[in-house]
Amino acid sequence: MHSEERIRKVFLKLMDEITTIEGLVAISKDGTVLASETISKSPSDIILAKLAKIINEINNLSKEMGKGNIKELHLVGDEGYIIIASSPTMSLIALASSDARAQLGLIMVNLRKILDILT
Repeated sequence: MHSEERIRKVFLKLMDEITTIEGLVAISKDGTVLASETISKSPSDIILAKLAKIINEINNLSKEMGKGNIKELHLVGDEGYIIIASSPTMSLIALASSDARAQLGLIMVNLRKILDILT
């Protein structure tokens, strides 16, 4: 596994390239936060734990329905987007502003590239 500092550097580079990204978080499959970077205050540990639990539950549901492991998940809110890319060992979560709609595909492609590098 890569160091928190290395992951954060990759995150900062992506946030510089796609300015609608407000934050990025890497979470291991056991729910451990590996690294996070945000332009405002970071999500609390409680929020991150809930997010890890939700990802785990959705992954279990997908398996139970015969669809295998979750690879991608997009959540659309009134105030922006949560984009999740998962691998067997970790999930990357991007928080994007409400004006990121045109860049959602680009964000996902980059999350998949980062996952390939880190896993």
